[in-house]
Amino acid sequence: MQIAGQWVERFNFIRDGKPGQETIPPVLIIVCDNTDIAEVFYRKISGETEEDIVTQEDVEEAAEADENGDGDEAANGRRQRRRGPKRRTIYGQGEVFPEFANTPTEKRTIRIDTKLLAEAESEDPKKTRQNIAEELRRVVATVGKRDEPGEHVRCVVSVGMLTEGWDANNVTQVLGIRAFVSQLLCEQVVGRGRR
Repeated sequence: MQIAGQWVERFNFIRDGKPGQETIPPVLIIVCDNTDIAEVFYRKISGETEEDIVTQEDVEEAAEADENGDGDEAANGRRQRRRGPKRRTIYGQGEVFPEFANTPTEKRTIRIDTKLLAEAESEDPKKTRQNIAEELRRVVATVGKRDEPGEHVRCVVSVGMLTEGWDANNVTQVLGIRAFVSQLLCEQVVGRGRR
């Protein structure tokens, strides 16, 4: 908690600053060992959860399957042809600091890892997984840049993100929640996050 506490001090300093002082919030990067751990940390920090949405169409399909004696197999077959259940994001209070909690209008905490990019889907049928992945990459690429999609990001939960270059000049803390096999790797990750 010491690193996160230091982030809060820096955030308060910027929030309470005088006119003309820097206004872009600092960023805490959390480097996780794998995508499952990253997902848990993301949910706890951002306050976001997802739930399945049951539509009237789903209810009608289930009722029709019961009436026809098709049972679960026919309903499951139709459901699989449709792209799976729709999901809705629920925004709540994060368990770490309220400054990291996401809202419907502002993404303060983001998660970036290969599993997330592979699962990227949208309710908008005009957007492909590639479009969604590009939007996420754009947010990551613009962290800390005024009037850009990543301007309000305060926490990045990642897996392997800092193994390559990344340009965000407002990163103030890097927290490694993984085993580093060498001191050099640890220094590289922190150095890339801090440059």
